[in-house]
Amino acid sequence: ARWQDMTGDLDPPQWQINDSGRDIEATRHYKDLKQHPTESETFFITSLYLRREGNGGGVYKTRDGGAHWVQLTTEKTVKYGWGEEHARKNNVCLKAVTLAINQANPQKMAFTSNGIAQGFKTEDGGKSWYPLHTRAIGEVEGRETYRSTGIESYKAAIGVHPTNSQILLLGYGDHALLKSVDGG
Repeated sequence: ARWQDMTGDLDPPQWQINDSGRDIEATRHYKDLKQHPTESETFFITSLYLRREGNGGGVYKTRDGGAHWVQLTTEKTVKYGWGEEHARKNNVCLKAVTLAINQANPQKMAFTSNGIAQGFKTEDGGKSWYPLHTRAIGEVEGRETYRSTGIESYKAAIGVHPTNSQILLLGYGDHALLKSVDGG
């Protein structure tokens, strides 16, 4: 019967930006809205930013019911894993699709993306994000190297078991529904 605007200071879905002296229309898609399990005024929203340049996609958080939003996924907070060099070289913007929050420990969250690195998790409430699909294994010839966990591309849903944060369910594109019992 009644709806309240929660977009606060988020960018509108469509807006004009100036790129090297020319106006370009950019589009942002807000995909998934989740409420914090114990804080009634805290919400998270995922966003796609349909322009490669910029840092507009990812996960945002509000603590005041939507009046003010903070981006949790920034260049400083996200580790891309094996896609790090490619992401920087090509100015890849995170595109968050689905967010899962551990109900027993809301500091633990995970989201799927449809960018270069396809899924991330945090254990500190969004201060740092790590890829679900690779693990750092150390330096080789002065460069950080990674090992794949076998999943390199997914865009669909992700869920965390309500009482066991080590159990994740993942919609793996159009291939399958997968389950991890070791936190991804």
